[in-house]
Amino acid sequence: MMKNFYPKIALIFLLAFSFSIRAQENCTPIVKTSDVLLNLQIGMTVEEVSNKLGNNLGIKTKKKGDYRFFQNYINKKPPQNLTGIRAFYLRFFEKKLYQAEFFYEENKYPSDIKNFAEIISTNLDLPVTDWKFANKQGVFRCGETSITADYQLNPRIELTNDTIKKQVNETNKKTKLF
Repeated sequence: MMKNFYPKIALIFLLAFSFSIRAQENCTPIVKTSDVLLNLQIGMTVEEVSNKLGNNLGIKTKKKGDYRFFQNYINKKPPQNLTGIRAFYLRFFEKKLYQAEFFYEENKYPSDIKNFAEIISTNLDLPVTDWKFANKQGVFRCGETSITADYQLNPRIELTNDTIKKQVNETNKKTKLF
């Protein structure tokens, strides 16, 4: 009796996995730039990011590996092109942007997470129906890229290449072990 059970479980798992892959292949890619993401895109070089945000930030990277850059405007006014921003956190790997987090002023976006996600979708020409909501946050996934929106203390958006983030995390774990 158990011998017939295992092939059925394997078949169900295989079908679920193939539907999951097919769903991601049919997603709408995040290709448009928008002021909601400070006109940044995953894969931009340090120079491209600096040009978008302003060269006076002094963003630099290591020749190889992971580099992080944080800037806040909590006790000072941001430049004109960053109005409404409280802080941002940029992560680069091999001199390319793989993750960006943007923290906005409280009144910049609505506190209702579904309304916030709708604004992001409208700005980026993404389908609102593809967002998944749980634990006061919304997540939009397409292939290797995800956008996370939440509103804990302030509205926050995180744009990530999940594949590179996983690679960076694994590399950092190995480095810390030795």
